[in-house]
Amino acid sequence: MASLGQIIFYTMIILIVIFAAFIILILALAFSGVGGRVQSTNTSPIGNLSDDVLLSCYLNTNHQRAVNDISVTWKKANLAGLVYKYENGAPDLTDQNSQFKGRTLLFLDKLMTGNASLLLKGVRNSDRGEYTCSISCSEGAGKVNIYLRTAGASPPATERCENGKISQMHA
Repeated sequence: MASLGQIIFYTMIILIVIFAAFIILILALAFSGVGGRVQSTNTSPIGNLSDDVLLSCYLNTNHQRAVNDISVTWKKANLAGLVYKYENGAPDLTDQNSQFKGRTLLFLDKLMTGNASLLLKGVRNSDRGEYTCSISCSEGAGKVNIYLRTAGASPPATERCENGKISQMHA
């Protein structure tokens, strides 16, 4: 028959093994790659003035998720208010900065695959700067910074031949 000391000793050993297995299981789940990573295909896009520009942002994951399970926030550095916000299955533009009203579009049908890219319409000089795309969902969370540069578009040059002379014309 085992003494009380031996019973306590073996019970403690069993509890230590169970807790160690539990901790290993938790760590394995945490680092199993279930989560995603927020990325951009172009962190320094150039937008021509008056044109539209796409600010790329997506959650790199292999899993599908419900649209209402994802939250996307676009912010611009040194600017009060938001550029765009999607939460609880719908756009939430109550805190949108007036500079972006009617000029931003998120592709809602692409959110299921983690694509949270923002289309900025009619680029202005004041749009230049650093934007942050933040994505949060059950698959993971993260953010990426994108620096938008602006440029003036030059009109196309055409050539005209008259009396054997070639001259350039601008539209």
